[in-house]
Amino acid sequence: MRNHRTIHAFTLIELLVVIAIIAILAAILFPVFAQAKSAAKKTQALSNLKQIGTASYIYMNDYDGWVNRKWWDMHVDLLPYTKNIDIFTDPASSAPKPFQREFTNFSFTDRYPGDTSLVANGTFWTNTPNNSTSAGNRPSLFGHFGRNDELLHNFGFTGQQGGQINTSSNESTWESVSDKIFYACVRDGSEDNDTNDFDEDNAIYFEPGGTNWDQIFNQLSKRHNGGSVFVHLDTSAKYRKWEWMTSMEGKKALNPACSQLPNNQSWSAAACTYTEN
Repeated sequence: MRNHRTIHAFTLIELLVVIAIIAILAAILFPVFAQAKSAAKKTQALSNLKQIGTASYIYMNDYDGWVNRKWWDMHVDLLPYTKNIDIFTDPASSAPKPFQREFTNFSFTDRYPGDTSLVANGTFWTNTPNNSTSAGNRPSLFGHFGRNDELLHNFGFTGQQGGQINTSSNESTWESVSDKIFYACVRDGSEDNDTNDFDEDNAIYFEPGGTNWDQIFNQLSKRHNGGSVFVHLDTSAKYRKWEWMTSMEGKKALNPACSQLPNNQSWSAAACTYTEN
């Protein structure tokens, strides 16, 4: 006598219930996965900035306390100390990743101090296209991290523009380094709707020139969950929400000399007078 097995087929209602449960679980888990991925990128960016700050101090030890002076290509000075191009990139940035590119008779005339006649021939890391004419076609890493040149080379510590030589650029003049920002996230052109104005974004420093706070904030990025990561002059790396960056405390960390000024007021040596609190 043969045994008869009963085959149970899923009804349409049962299939819909299973699909609904899977959809609910996915809706719950996907944001968690996204938050975990975002947190991992933030942690990596903090680590990268920490290493950049440390490399900057090693550089300063070799150059009598002076900060590397290159504006558009500051990584060229620091790369010999880091041996790793990846630390100059932010994994959360939409900017292109670096690649190696050949340069011929490229003059680093903005090296500071000295070496004004240094000419580069060879292969350098960059993320600017081969046909780019921006910033003198220099080997730059736009849209990742930028140095706080408004603090270091303009008004920040001295309260006046220093021209060719600014004592703010030397570690010996620094006070209260634990609450001053050294490097922060800077914007890539794809992160906004403007015309990639290099006075506002796509630079590796933040100091647009005829400066006011609106210009500084336009150049910084808040791509890490509505905030930014940065490294202080003492090489401590931190994350802050954008509201902190634009507060009085954040302004003092970016540039204490001009922290009292309104967002849209242009800065000058007379307007920005630095006093240590």
